[in-house]
Amino acid sequence: MSVSDSLHTAALTEPVAASGEPSLGAQSAAELLEQIPVGVAILDCDGRVQQCNPALCELTGYASSELLGHALPELLRAHQIEDTAGLSRVRIDANGASIRTMPFQRRDGSVLWIRETVALVRDPLGEPLRMIALVWDISQHKAQERALVEERAFMKAVVANVPAGLLVCNAQGEIVLYNQRAADLFAIAGNGSVAEASRDYPLQSAIFEADGVTPMPRERRPLARTLRGEALSDVEQVVQRPQGERRTLSVSAHRVVADDGDFLGAVSISQDITERKQTAAKLEQLQRRLVDASRSAGMAEIATNVLHNVGNALNGVNVSAGLLASRLRRSRVEGLERLLALFEREQADLAGFLAAPGKASQVLGFLREVTGGLAAERDDMLAETASMQKNIDHIKAIVDMQQSYARHRGVVEELDIATVIDDSLQINAGACQRHGVIVQRELEATPRIVTQRHKVMQILVNLIRNAKYACDAAGVEAKRVVVRATGTPAGIAITVHDNGVGIRAEHRELLFTHGFTTKPDGHGFGLHSAALAARELGGSLSAHSDGPGLGAAFTLELPLRPPESAHE
Repeated sequence: MSVSDSLHTAALTEPVAASGEPSLGAQSAAELLEQIPVGVAILDCDGRVQQCNPALCELTGYASSELLGHALPELLRAHQIEDTAGLSRVRIDANGASIRTMPFQRRDGSVLWIRETVALVRDPLGEPLRMIALVWDISQHKAQERALVEERAFMKAVVANVPAGLLVCNAQGEIVLYNQRAADLFAIAGNGSVAEASRDYPLQSAIFEADGVTPMPRERRPLARTLRGEALSDVEQVVQRPQGERRTLSVSAHRVVADDGDFLGAVSISQDITERKQTAAKLEQLQRRLVDASRSAGMAEIATNVLHNVGNALNGVNVSAGLLASRLRRSRVEGLERLLALFEREQADLAGFLAAPGKASQVLGFLREVTGGLAAERDDMLAETASMQKNIDHIKAIVDMQQSYARHRGVVEELDIATVIDDSLQINAGACQRHGVIVQRELEATPRIVTQRHKVMQILVNLIRNAKYACDAAGVEAKRVVVRATGTPAGIAITVHDNGVGIRAEHRELLFTHGFTTKPDGHGFGLHSAALAARELGGSLSAHSDGPGLGAAFTLELPLRPPESAHE
């Protein structure tokens, strides 16, 4: 027999026998009430306490004498306190019993949670006889329930405030939970917290692959792939909302497994990376433009030096052409023209003219003098023509060299670094000669390397030209630039050393920064461009100086073979 059944039986038992002595049933009921650890009260049909046990007194903090004759439900309600958590409940069970849970303040001021159950007891004929009330201390249970409610509220707040779209599906692929961010991204029709189960996903946004063009079928979407056992991280997709707006998402998805190992479903987190992608694209574009500008500046350095050398050669051509023109204007050929004119005048009696005393010897002398002068003019003009041809050949060689490097732009080839150094020196030769800079070559035997000729040329021309400027700015009497090539364990090293102005300590960290220059008319592209080119070749560019006025050395280190990323 259950406690409830026992109490019902006890409530139906007469409390005293006809003789006035307690009956055996009444004694059993009293003993049962005393022993039950649940608060119990026998009430009349108006709810007033007729009998109660010690457990009820202990729960309420009232003595039995204070409870007898009072309506228990009203007394309990009078001591009910505000339920801030909303955990109070009132219901009627299937048997008609009233069940109420509420926070209760005991007489001593302490608070506990109680559950009060009041059931009507009827006699065998169905007439109301009395009521029985059971009162439990459920404080521990309510503390757990409150903690669970708070945990759920916290988790709900976390889910709602996650700055990423959260989608949760069950093991059957039906979406059962999503947050407001997901609703915004995927244009989900619903209340923004829980979607009705839908195998087709209630998403109104069109979903595309990362290219933004190829539609993403349902079986390719992250949740579907995760349900098949994949673990996805940072998968890109593009969503197009009904209004036409497109957003790029980075999606990660994982399976959800219970503690006992049961498979529950999957969860995906979608991060909107549209602005990040746009910013990255802009930065990449700016970087490409910067690299192109730097390379253009580096090639402009080469072109400028080429033009200087061509200009020098053209000066020589111009001088030779001027001398030839001057000598032609003073040519002895005019004497032959005068002699021819004389013969034409005397052609009627030319023999008589020459037979005249002294005429033949005069003509011979004149011809001898003119012939000698013309021979001298021929020799001089041949010498000037040879000089002019030499300068023209020099111009052609310079142009051919420049065109060769232009054709080799971006081409990886095996080469002897000494030839590139010599070409770089040749391009700077005219400028160095004009400024009285002595250039020394100290080239050891180095292995052939595989690299991009034009980039190495761009770097070396820039370094040699900078060294020339440094020597000029220092004002030293013996301006000297030494170009040295040595082998290294990983490849080769080319050092351009000058005895120029040197480098200030505060400038060393800024040398290869874009826009930094110490020249009044500099643009800050040269060394930055050279450093970028060296890195693209898999090498490095470094600088050393003992200080102002003590010269500087720039070292280009190159590997024997370039990395894959060095190919354009």
